[in-house]
Amino acid sequence: MEKENKLVKIIETNNLSIKNNPFGTKRLWPYSYIELFYNSFCNKLYKINQSPSILEVNQENIIDLEIWNFFFIKPNIKNISLGEIKHNEYDDSIKFDMIIVKNKEVLYDKKIFSKLINSLNPKGALIIENVGRSPKNIIKIYQKYFMNLKIDIYDFRYNRFILKNCILLIENKKIKFSIFNIIRELILLFKFFFTEFIISLLLLTLKIK
Repeated sequence: MEKENKLVKIIETNNLSIKNNPFGTKRLWPYSYIELFYNSFCNKLYKINQSPSILEVNQENIIDLEIWNFFFIKPNIKNISLGEIKHNEYDDSIKFDMIIVKNKEVLYDKKIFSKLINSLNPKGALIIENVGRSPKNIIKIYQKYFMNLKIDIYDFRYNRFILKNCILLIENKKIKFSIFNIIRELILLFKFFFTEFIISLLLLTLKIK
């Protein structure tokens, strides 16, 4: 059994979005993450593992956690804080297929970032939401991990203009050298920095006025 294009429907049918539920997820709206990222990503993960291990970091919304129970079959879901990771107050022997962090502050802390990477399964993925307006830290991540890990940055601000509406995806698998993959990753990175430049220019213009 395969699931295709179901995540958006699951959220809407069960009133899990903040559009219809004041306690709902913001990942479908106002952010673009469900429709433009998780819908496709989770379908691919489901085909590999129908019961994945999922870690959410600093997730305060129970519905965001519950969504994965609707989509996957008895997934192993954990939710721990950045503080627990920083102070080693968690079981680091558990490895995850998908780690989601909504706090872009992890980009500033090399220790926490490394621990998250080390907590991935061999084919696991680290997803960091809301990374818009963090160009300096993004480039540092690329400089350190670009040659060893698969890195993609998805800028959804052309879909809904929210300053943080971007996702950084780091997959814990080395890929064979491919000009196509390198060009693709660099194009996504260029799009991100071009958008950052335009936003900075607009904000500067408005400030001058």
